[in-house]
Amino acid sequence: MAALPHTPPGGVAVTGGVPARAWSHNERDDAYAGEIVRLSARRRVIIDRGGSQYIVQKAFNETSHGAVWRGVSYHATRDSLMRLCVTSQWLSDPTVTEIIAALPELASLYATQIGRPAN
Repeated sequence: MAALPHTPPGGVAVTGGVPARAWSHNERDDAYAGEIVRLSARRRVIIDRGGSQYIVQKAFNETSHGAVWRGVSYHATRDSLMRLCVTSQWLSDPTVTEIIAALPELASLYATQIGRPAN
């Protein structure tokens, strides 16, 4: 199994190019510190603030300030998340596949691993 990539100061594995000084705690923000991996330019996987779910989000251009991320699918387990990604054909990048496969089975275990309290 592949190890999760290096992590920013918040302790969350991120593959996007967001500078460390810009991390946000709002799930809707592009620079959300709980981002795990970008599936595409408009889809990503995050851990929710409570640490109990993996969430697939999609970017929507709703504001004059740019895109807002909205949850489209919620998963307590890695297998459920992986099943959705496979059926939706979002795993064209082998690195993304490795990152998702390396996640702990339960989202709450991932939250514990990165030092975030799980509900």
